[in-house]
Amino acid sequence: MKADKCADEHEANPIFTYTRQQAIEDGIFVDVTEVAEHLGFLIPIALTTNLYHTHIKKDDEAETQKRLTTFLMCLYSEIKHSKEKGNMLCTKIYFDDKTPTDVWAVIEAQSPEDHSPAMNVMLPEDY
Repeated sequence: MKADKCADEHEANPIFTYTRQQAIEDGIFVDVTEVAEHLGFLIPIALTTNLYHTHIKKDDEAETQKRLTTFLMCLYSEIKHSKEKGNMLCTKIYFDDKTPTDVWAVIEAQSPEDHSPAMNVMLPEDY
């Protein structure tokens, strides 16, 4: 009863918030929105640096762009045809025709102040 009274009297305020934009600036995420928009995505898209450097980035910039475009096209198709509802999609993407890789796409608010949606795409271990 006492805990309930304390919870009612005090508004919960976060001690610290870390925005998506800060994660991009800090190198946690790679913003790929510009490429994604050309492929039909309607909200900002970012990949974790782990996903980007492990499966997308190559020494050749043209090859990197090709791989990024192919990955985003596959992701778009998976989202479009998914029967899952909600703000998270767990799917498998093939890179280099090898075994499938689990990929998570999560839609969340851009920040506590900006509630517009953005998608963050990651490997399960990045969560």
